[in-house]
Amino acid sequence: MAVIAIPSAAAGTIHARSTRCCVVGRRTHADSKPIAQVAKDLGINEGALGSWVARDREAHGAGDGRVSESEHAELLRLREENAELAMERDVLKRSVVLWVKEATT
Repeated sequence: MAVIAIPSAAAGTIHARSTRCCVVGRRTHADSKPIAQVAKDLGINEGALGSWVARDREAHGAGDGRVSESEHAELLRLREENAELAMERDVLKRSVVLWVKEATT
């Protein structure tokens, strides 16, 4: 598993520093570092960093075609909204048909 190291001057805590250094799913061969190397550079446990990376992948998507939790929730909301708008459109179409029939009679 590889991560990209991103320097951050405003990193206040070890957790914040490590998550800023681990951009999951955006791997480039030139800039990637294994989790073990990033953990060693930051002076933290490799297992802790690995679990933080896994948690970040679940929350923000792994970059492998799956959607994150927030994207899934938004997708559900948009599908509901789309269904409601389709019903409203159908009602308006029927109203126009009735209005035209009434106006021509």
